[in-house]
Amino acid sequence: MHQTKMSELEENLSRMHSLRHEVRVRIHRAGREELVEWQTLEPETIEIDRGHRRPAELRVSLERILERLSKLRSSLSERNSHAESA
Repeated sequence: MHQTKMSELEENLSRMHSLRHEVRVRIHRAGREELVEWQTLEPETIEIDRGHRRPAELRVSLERILERLSKLRSSLSERNSHAESA
């Protein structure tokens, strides 16, 4: 059971890294709201990487940050697709 929770955390950390990278690549076309959100999110992802949290706290933090990163990525994808079609 403990190993399953750890592998879930590792998967979520990996997902966070992927999303963070994707947002970094797309942020150059961001609007003001996306830039502000990114400036808030990036330090939080770095703090999560430092690993100073217990597994239960880490799980909650990762769930929260993954949701926000996913929303930001979607917003950037929409903005990029609108820019490309214009």
